[in-house]
Amino acid sequence: MGDSVSGLHIVINGKGLGHNARQRQVADDIKTYLNNQGKHTDIAIITESKILDFWEGFPTFRVPSPHDKMGWGLEKIREVNSQITSNLIKQLEPDYVTMDTYPREVSEKPSDKIFKSMIMRPMTYTRYIEKSKAAEEAWGGFDFVAIPTNEKHENLLDLDPEWSNYFNQIKSGGGNVEHVGRIVPFRKELESLDVNDVKTRMRTKLGYEKDDDVICFAFGGGAFLNSIQGAPLEAEISELASDGFKMHLIAGPYADKEWLKTLRDKHSELTVELNYIEPSTYAKRMLSADLVVSPSGYNTQTTCFFLGIPLVSLNIGGDECRSKWIHLLDEMGATPCVENYNGLSELVSGLSARDLSSMTASARGLIDKNGSKTFARSLSQYGNLI
Repeated sequence: MGDSVSGLHIVINGKGLGHNARQRQVADDIKTYLNNQGKHTDIAIITESKILDFWEGFPTFRVPSPHDKMGWGLEKIREVNSQITSNLIKQLEPDYVTMDTYPREVSEKPSDKIFKSMIMRPMTYTRYIEKSKAAEEAWGGFDFVAIPTNEKHENLLDLDPEWSNYFNQIKSGGGNVEHVGRIVPFRKELESLDVNDVKTRMRTKLGYEKDDDVICFAFGGGAFLNSIQGAPLEAEISELASDGFKMHLIAGPYADKEWLKTLRDKHSELTVELNYIEPSTYAKRMLSADLVVSPSGYNTQTTCFFLGIPLVSLNIGGDECRSKWIHLLDEMGATPCVENYNGLSELVSGLSARDLSSMTASARGLIDKNGSKTFARSLSQYGNLI
């Protein structure tokens, strides 16, 4: 392989941004690890995301997304993307490819010389197994599947026996499956934060008094923030306002901004972040609060656990495996789970300082391993990149 390594990261994203943030952390750590081994490393990106700020410093190819509303239809978009992906693989000739969530379709089987890896998200629909198998066949099999959770407390294989069977098939075919641990997005930036100082300065910036009880609604990309799915949230905001809470809502680029403006104008206790904010600012906004409420996407959740921010998880969106995962974390005391928004204000109003402290202590046990660095090391070793 010589003194250089080339990689291609294929980043599927829905209406969130988590896949990009997770893969950016992984790309940074792969590059650092291989550079430390004396390897010059070039990494290129394929993404569906509208937000390309994540990938500053990396050659990035943006492909059509089902959420672009171009009128093509899902099958047409998949066909176009699979062709673009195959063409780029032939042009770039990467030594390794890594994907996120489930495999990207390809129109042409890549060379067997390419080491193929995947980061399996911990809240994947069981029905994606068949899609994964079909895509895996098109790729010619996978060499390494990483599970970015704590193996002891949140083992993905415990959530659905079908996934366990699928991973066993990968291993029986000579591939590797490994729990690498939680991948903390933009970890270096988060580690540099003085949590108490940031909390004080951010609360002042947002206009909160020292004794205010502040809730941050952190919705990542903002997929659930619209007049239909968000209606129950508005009712809970009214209840929380009457209980004296101050609230800040981070919307994300996929939220219905007109609906949010109406919501903001109705509630003087609520401030709304209408536009995309970069990840370190997102983390600082959450640090300003005494409690975060979130649909509990992987990255928001992991950031809260890492920074010691108490988190209440909303079980919304109909993702069966995600629901099992959130309830598992609820049972271990890391984050209380609320079904849709039912009883949210009652739960939040009843949480004591001791409850919040207990939640963060339980959650801290999930961040016992640097998942991104573990993935970088395992990828390099399994793929003979060093």
